[in-house]
Amino acid sequence: MRQARQQKKHPAFLVLILSLLMSGCNQPESDESAPIVTKKPVNKHRRITAAGASNGSTTVSSEGISEGISAGQTTSIVSGTNLKGAFAGVFSPWKYTRALQERIANKWQMPPGASTKSGIVAFVIDHTGSISELVVKKSSGATDYDQSMLQAVEHAVPLPPLVASAPPKLKVEFTFDERLAHGVASQEDWKKIATEQGLALEKDPMDFQALTRRGRARLHLGDIEKALQDYKAVIIGSENNVHAYLERAKCYLYIDNYKAALLDCQQCQRLAPEMAKGYTLAAAAQLGLGHLQEAFKSLDRAIELSPNDAETWALKANADNLAIKHKDALVDAGKAIEIDPEYGSAYAYRGDACEALKDYDGALRDYSKNVELDAFESQAYIRRAELYSTLGQYDKAVIDATEAIHLAPKNAEGYYYRAHANEELGLKAQAQKDLARAKQLGI
Repeated sequence: MRQARQQKKHPAFLVLILSLLMSGCNQPESDESAPIVTKKPVNKHRRITAAGASNGSTTVSSEGISEGISAGQTTSIVSGTNLKGAFAGVFSPWKYTRALQERIANKWQMPPGASTKSGIVAFVIDHTGSISELVVKKSSGATDYDQSMLQAVEHAVPLPPLVASAPPKLKVEFTFDERLAHGVASQEDWKKIATEQGLALEKDPMDFQALTRRGRARLHLGDIEKALQDYKAVIIGSENNVHAYLERAKCYLYIDNYKAALLDCQQCQRLAPEMAKGYTLAAAAQLGLGHLQEAFKSLDRAIELSPNDAETWALKANADNLAIKHKDALVDAGKAIEIDPEYGSAYAYRGDACEALKDYDGALRDYSKNVELDAFESQAYIRRAELYSTLGQYDKAVIDATEAIHLAPKNAEGYYYRAHANEELGLKAQAQKDLARAKQLGI
């Protein structure tokens, strides 16, 4: 029951988070801009967002930091220093990651026919934005693809300079993967990723990056319990690892365990108070718990930290709809679309507002755009199926509900809306069968 966003169609690029690491420590990757997953229970005024798939990775490590400091403490010490100088200011790992993402992503040109490949490059960046030690850490298996990754970094130089309070040098790893960057990874892709990371863990059971990647793949494959086991292992090995809590919160949101998700988000906020994603996901959990005012406070804080984040504005539109502030939802969803015209959830929530305001033409346009952008997500079809039923277009409702069932066979709503449409079409036996299945699945 989820609806995942797609990335902008600038060069497909797997870019997520910045981690300040101890030399020799592996931190898991996460996504400051990770897509939020949307949910639409049968009660149309209880459409909750859960966390979506991560779609990229950047890992940055600092050198020259005392070996006696944990990763969480290191981040606090570095970001809490404010030295005057050529690049004076407070070093914010997450804001700096965003700058790196945008700079390098716009320079990458993926070779034709390489949409199923991936690879990793590593380099060192200094205070001027210059780089050194640029290498392919993990080959894609294709020379032209590997060369394109190296050229993307080379063409992006000079990279954004570091502030004086940042470490003297940062080790950076970027993962390039067309499938994940555009949100079109298939089940086979995720199975392959899970297998690859499993092999890496056989060599090094404490490889936290591999654990995180496998956890993410397992989440996409619907194996939530095993995904939670992977993230738990990361947290046991690195208890101050903010990104492990963030990834686990996404799993809890996926299975509607909002209390557990909120606890992990609160831990993220303690470890990284400037990380907007911790507040955005907390808002999703708070909406699930029915804590609407707390959710708005979390969203306001997330927007303050990251005002150009489409998913946060979209989630605020969702909260507006839940608060019966549909005109506000139109504005906030519009902001999300302005930031990222290909963010499917924003159209879904704007469509919800249009439907509530009885602008059915507007709702249908937005729901159809949502289907176009999120063609592999059942929730997009369910929204439109429900609207088609409202409009009396029951044959179209059956088609959309059937597609939703095909994509998510255990989603009760697909059967529910198909049952209603079939009833109106006079197909009583099929309607009764679907309704029974919907009740069996929880409606």
